[in-house]
Amino acid sequence: MAHQTSLSIYEVPDSGPIDRGPRNGKLLAFVPEQLLETPEAAAAMKIHPKTLQKMARRKEIHGIRVGKHWRFRAADIQEWIDRQ
Repeated sequence: MAHQTSLSIYEVPDSGPIDRGPRNGKLLAFVPEQLLETPEAAAAMKIHPKTLQKMARRKEIHGIRVGKHWRFRAADIQEWIDRQ
């Protein structure tokens, strides 16, 4: 099963004369994040895959729709687990 990645934007500390982004002159970095398929994410959460898809449709957890499939950021899944 191939893993996909997503890019997240993070503000990083000033490290010298580097081109600044358009957001108030703050330096931004794009950090790739692992995307999990529904079965992988559901297994980590110990719930049924269909339950996870319903949660994503209801916006109870952030999911990314790719065609008819769902992908989930590993960080979002870990955050949900930590809240339980």
